[in-house]
Amino acid sequence: MTEALLNLRRAIKQKKPAFLRQKSKQIKRLGKKWRKPKGLHSKLRLSKKGHSQSVSSGWRSPHKVRGLHRLGLKVRLIRSVDMVKEVNKDQEGIIIASSVGNKKRVEIIKKAKELGITLLHLKDPDQKIKDIESKVAQRKSEKEERDKEKEAKKKELEKKAKESKKDESSNDELTQKVEEEEKKVAAKKDKDKALTKKEI
Repeated sequence: MTEALLNLRRAIKQKKPAFLRQKSKQIKRLGKKWRKPKGLHSKLRLSKKGHSQSVSSGWRSPHKVRGLHRLGLKVRLIRSVDMVKEVNKDQEGIIIASSVGNKKRVEIIKKAKELGITLLHLKDPDQKIKDIESKVAQRKSEKEERDKEKEAKKKELEKKAKESKKDESSNDELTQKVEEEEKKVAAKKDKDKALTKKEI
């Protein structure tokens, strides 16, 4: 029964025209959303020939299959593994919310496979799991490489800091030696001056 209704819905949707707002082709800012024509002389409101079709009853899908997926299942949005356990696999199919992270997504897919629940937005769940796991592994390797680079840079900076400290200490020693020599020279000059004065 539901299959026949789904086929009927498909046929209705294929024939259904695009209901465009009046003058939406001429005036872009009006947009393509449907608005009821209210003009007194509006040809669209009067359903005249040669004008685009107006919204009327009969284009809607049958009541029993309204809102169902094309497989005839109710769509259920899943955000956690616990929500998967509540799903009725005969009547409902699941779609994983876009806000769910990769780690939890893999867990949900595995749980759905285990319980035999259909994933409506995935053609090949196994391939999806492989893709996610490969991405996670790649990110891990990239992170490890970045950490190694950071450590290497840190070591280089520490080495440079040590070398600069050594240079500073050697510079201090040199300045001390120069100052001592200058003092010795000054003392010698003072002695020489004193001796010359005594001789006179």
